[in-house]
Amino acid sequence: MINVRQATERDAEGILEVHVRSVSEICGSHYPPEQIDEWAGSKTAEFFRASMAEGEVFVVAEADSRIVGFGVLADAELRALFVDPQNTGKNIASQILEMLEQMAIEMGLRELHLKASLNAVEFYRRKGYHGEKPVGHELASGTKMACIAMSKVLDSGGVS
Repeated sequence: MINVRQATERDAEGILEVHVRSVSEICGSHYPPEQIDEWAGSKTAEFFRASMAEGEVFVVAEADSRIVGFGVLADAELRALFVDPQNTGKNIASQILEMLEQMAIEMGLRELHLKASLNAVEFYRRKGYHGEKPVGHELASGTKMACIAMSKVLDSGGVS
């Protein structure tokens, strides 16, 4: 059974593990190895703890007391959504996204924006996000990786 909940600082190590595995094993078909290496290695558990302390909202999905996915919401931007490669196809990303969208509605947000990695564009389209504009996501070195800017209008009577 999957449990999706708001993350705490204690979850930072598990979040980091999911981030590294997901980027390394899932995103490699859409990005060159040097971008994958930098993207996967650019975060630390302390980075995630600091992001939480600065007010970014993290949610995690757990299975058998292990973090198997996470998502991040900051302002009106969906900053991250990752699932452990061994747990793809189990509706985990959808559950995380639904919780983040509901939290955004509760915060009074009417629209969410994101920069979708190329491997995630179709997932977001299926979830009602729109957008085709290519944008760059800047990695720590200043390298820009290709993404697609997308957004979705939220409906307070239920996510639309």
